[in-house]
Amino acid sequence: MSFQTAVAQIKSPIKDLVLAASQNGSQLVGNSEKDQSEVRTWIEKVGQGELVQEANLPELNGQLLQRTYTVSNYLSAADVALYGALHPIVSKQDSARYYTNSSVTRYFDHIQSLPVVRQAADTLAPQFSPVTFDLSSAPKGERKAEPPKKKKKADPAQAPIDTTPAAASSAVAASPAPADSAASSAPAAKSQKKEKKEKPKKEAAADGGKKKGNTEPAESGEPAPSMIDLRVGHIVDVKKHPDADGLYVEQIDFGEETGPRTVVSGLVNYIPVEDMRDKYLVGVVRTPPDFYGRRLY
Repeated sequence: MSFQTAVAQIKSPIKDLVLAASQNGSQLVGNSEKDQSEVRTWIEKVGQGELVQEANLPELNGQLLQRTYTVSNYLSAADVALYGALHPIVSKQDSARYYTNSSVTRYFDHIQSLPVVRQAADTLAPQFSPVTFDLSSAPKGERKAEPPKKKKKADPAQAPIDTTPAAASSAVAASPAPADSAASSAPAAKSQKKEKKEKPKKEAAADGGKKKGNTEPAESGEPAPSMIDLRVGHIVDVKKHPDADGLYVEQIDFGEETGPRTVVSGLVNYIPVEDMRDKYLVGVVRTPPDFYGRRLY
């Protein structure tokens, strides 16, 4: 089935929305034969009408859980069709319903805000007017820490017994010595412990107490979330890496006096370069080292 045939099976105004968006976005049909086949499959499902029924939203929510788009990593006609089919359902839902299907809500809000979709939807207003979501009172997800795993103690009775001659000879060598020899070795062990305790004291006295008065701070404990420097950055320039096909080289402005930072990211296969330009992001900023050459994390 061709793309035009699949779109023709969709009812208006969703079909009109897909056609209007396809005129503005030439890549909506798919960049490869595999993607084109998946786009047609999704459009057929939308045309059948069962995919976006209210009773089937939990299943669709699971399919969109780990997806930004229905096909690959870019907008396609399948997303436009699915957005158009979801619009009458999502626009009539109360807050509790779109909290329940959070992946559908996240997906719908992302697709409706894309310029290609928004431009096509505005030509067919008010059928596809923007839907506003009140997420300020959304329930917070509960995170339950896994209980610590208890280590099983080895049962000596279940341990395998080595009956080889070498094991027998080592067992004889490791057998306890007579009581008189153990008693004679006890004073020697005590004297060794005293020597170990006295040795650090002698070294401290010879050093003149310099180690004790060292003002260099000790290493800090485990990293805390408050030590992470999160900042909003603005991508002022982005281009592909000259020596790596899967990397971008970005100039990101974090509002520092030294100017934008150069960041290399492996997002070529996930985000088109057009969607990277002039965008804002939240970055984990690596701080400069302190006096002792250490970093916060």
